[in-house]
Amino acid sequence: MSKALTPFSPSSWEKSSNVLFWNASLIPNAFPGGIDKVTLDAFTAIAVHSDMKRTGYLSCSNDSLNKLFSNIIWGQKGNFVDVPTDCQQRDERLGWAGGKHYGDWLGLDAPSGSYKGASDETFIASAFYAYSTSLVIKAGNVLDKDVSEFEDLYAHIIKTFRSQYPVYHTQTECVLAAHFKLAENCQAAADQLAEMITACGNHLETGFVGTPYLLHVLSEYGHLKLAYTLLLREKYPSWLYPVTKGATTIWEHWDGIMEDGNFWSSDMNSYNHYAYGSVADWVYMVAAGINTVENAPGYEKILIAPHPDTRLDWLKAVLETRHGKVTSEWKKEENFWRYEITTPVDTAIVIDGKNYQVKAGSYCFYSEQK
Repeated sequence: MSKALTPFSPSSWEKSSNVLFWNASLIPNAFPGGIDKVTLDAFTAIAVHSDMKRTGYLSCSNDSLNKLFSNIIWGQKGNFVDVPTDCQQRDERLGWAGGKHYGDWLGLDAPSGSYKGASDETFIASAFYAYSTSLVIKAGNVLDKDVSEFEDLYAHIIKTFRSQYPVYHTQTECVLAAHFKLAENCQAAADQLAEMITACGNHLETGFVGTPYLLHVLSEYGHLKLAYTLLLREKYPSWLYPVTKGATTIWEHWDGIMEDGNFWSSDMNSYNHYAYGSVADWVYMVAAGINTVENAPGYEKILIAPHPDTRLDWLKAVLETRHGKVTSEWKKEENFWRYEITTPVDTAIVIDGKNYQVKAGSYCFYSEQK
């Protein structure tokens, strides 16, 4: 607040979830010269969030990406106060109450006048039904439980899904079918996704459901270059478009501020919404290549398989695990890639398709730029 302010009474404050807003209209003479003289530098904002320990750090040669990484951290902080929230102005402590289906929320293929993307809602629900069941099976196996009932259920879900959804109509449907291994031919689903993206000018149309897995599907099925193209795109729609508009957190809409400078809407337009920040997962796991090993959880063993792109000069990821710090860095060095990797545990390092089994320590590798 401005140092010149006089004390305020509690009635001057309004509360929304974990954020307090001062209603200046209730005390018009609180500022010297009156309310018309108020400027932005008269205020100090205080971000309130749970005391979460930061364990990961990303940086690279692209300033816009570095700003995106910073925005993602603020999006995480601002949307976690005791519980994860949809956006910080909403009280979400009642959890997943109610039966409303939001579909592929804010997908850019949404019909006119709708917030929901064009992906079939039953398709989405069925895909996550299969995925949730597969997680129960994995958990049961770890706990040495009989999971035969869930294995039968999973097989039935997959069979029914494939008979009901033999074709895919949206980017998000292709993403879910390939990522959750629901398609008869996952490679074909990923190729269709790549064709859809290319056909609309190399931009995404996914919403909250499809976006977290979009780049994963592209890179897993041979479209790594296209995945980087989406990551590095600055024109709308893209992860970096809000950065070009001065964003300091992650927006709910791809175009919370439109290209002409106007607001997307006044009724539902959050500028602190973590959902699209999920792209950081791909940067850690694919670009930097830091991965867990499923049968050695908690980073007891690690797989590091970095995937550089010539549009970046260097990229570095640091991750604090319970066993120690993991670092994966790659940089251009003449016509080669230089990789510097540090691991606290036994690790499989994959460089340009070659597998190296190493113990805890620091290592350097080279590969040709492609």
